[in-house]
Amino acid sequence: MSLTLEHAFGSGDFSAIGHLESPPRELREGPPHLEIKRDPFSAQQSSAFEQLVAQNGYYRLRVQPSEGAPIMTAMRARCLAGSGLREAFEAHLDTSGHVVALSWSTPTGSCQAQGGAPALPQGWSFAEVQRVPTRMPARGPSLHPARPAFSDPAQAMPEPQFLGEDLQGAGGVSGKAAGPKSVVGKDGKQVPQPEKTWLQKNWLLIMIGAAVVINIVSNANGGSCLESHRAYSDFTATATDEFSLADNERWCQRLQQAEYDELVAQQKCDKQSWEYLEYLQLDLTEAAAYHDLALATTSHTESSEYSQTMAKLIRTAIRKKLGTVHHDKEELLKTKGCLPSELIRNKALTVILTSYPTEGFVPVESSYTS
Repeated sequence: MSLTLEHAFGSGDFSAIGHLESPPRELREGPPHLEIKRDPFSAQQSSAFEQLVAQNGYYRLRVQPSEGAPIMTAMRARCLAGSGLREAFEAHLDTSGHVVALSWSTPTGSCQAQGGAPALPQGWSFAEVQRVPTRMPARGPSLHPARPAFSDPAQAMPEPQFLGEDLQGAGGVSGKAAGPKSVVGKDGKQVPQPEKTWLQKNWLLIMIGAAVVINIVSNANGGSCLESHRAYSDFTATATDEFSLADNERWCQRLQQAEYDELVAQQKCDKQSWEYLEYLQLDLTEAAAYHDLALATTSHTESSEYSQTMAKLIRTAIRKKLGTVHHDKEELLKTKGCLPSELIRNKALTVILTSYPTEGFVPVESSYTS
């Protein structure tokens, strides 16, 4: 292979300057490569290149392949002058070995195109022979693997069985409809793969089920209480520095213990009561947050009149929250062996007031009575 190499100064016309060719096979050394053989510059060409360096213009190269459009590349003349006319080429070939692109750069990869023009070396000239490494596209996997040789022509093209599993993800069937994957043995007969175990077939369902169980167990251990109380702690933390996540956790533990003690005393409790207790737990969580804010307002505000007014408003909110009922009285009394709601509320509220005592603050009777 031998292609004509042309060059041009700036926007001037192209003219022949050498060849891009493959070296003779007996002279090749190392990896496959091409070579650029460039003719020496004439005095006129040298003067044109020096003017191009001073004007910060482009020096262009072009390769004319046997077929198709020419392949062109360009570089600022100052970049070449700054590198001492050292060049680095790389030819890109297609699968047939034809040149489709030509990369051209300096070995360092840097170029100072701005500022003053760099000085050319004394007696400068381009290398007459330049090695050009080649790069070809990587080959992908074959879509038609080689088939084993068969003595019987009838075995040369066996009927495609169990084709669905080979086409999973490309429109084919999957699962049981696809059947076991088959492999052709040395004798040309199809050898079915061993059946997968139950664990290999259902491992994904097992992982999903385990995640669901872990989520249910974590919520049953008071996750909703802690998350709700933590949200109110962000509101109260601006009023007091003593409120912390540890306080939240201790409060949730006391509240759950109070509920548990009441249920144990009654021996039995059905699902409906447990659902009610979750609503009750959220109500008491909000009430406790209001209570903490009342304490912080009373102890951290300079104006006693202002603090007492705020405490009064907050305690009013507590009374309203404790009076909220999420289930109808008759439906709650239908539950088996569970305490009426007021006893459970008073028990849990007692735990709250024991943890955060406030002089003169006592729970009021709710509008809901058993």
